[in-house]
Amino acid sequence: MTWIEKEVPSLELCKRLKELGFPQGGSGLYWSRWYVNEPFRVIFSPDGEKFCGWVGEDYVEYQPPIEKYKAPTCREIIERIDTTDQKYVTSDRLAKDLIWLVENEYMEFREGR
Repeated sequence: MTWIEKEVPSLELCKRLKELGFPQGGSGLYWSRWYVNEPFRVIFSPDGEKFCGWVGEDYVEYQPPIEKYKAPTCREIIERIDTTDQKYVTSDRLAKDLIWLVENEYMEFREGR
């Protein structure tokens, strides 16, 4: 998994978001592939139509992919939740969610993290 793939939900979750009507246009990150048997990868688009990124030291522009799914970052997801229900995203709510994750053994606290 690349560092950029850690910044967005999994391909499966992004597909589900699309099914539910999550907007698919505009600038941002996308899970994309250019050939049927090629694996998906996360790539940047400045407008939802052109795709580009850095490969080594070179800036590369790609042809539009045959398949793409908008891949929102954590910040984009939180901003969307925040604009939908101002009462949900509070420090208390997030702390309660964190406590639930630890109590139900989905994660654990470690020093330095």
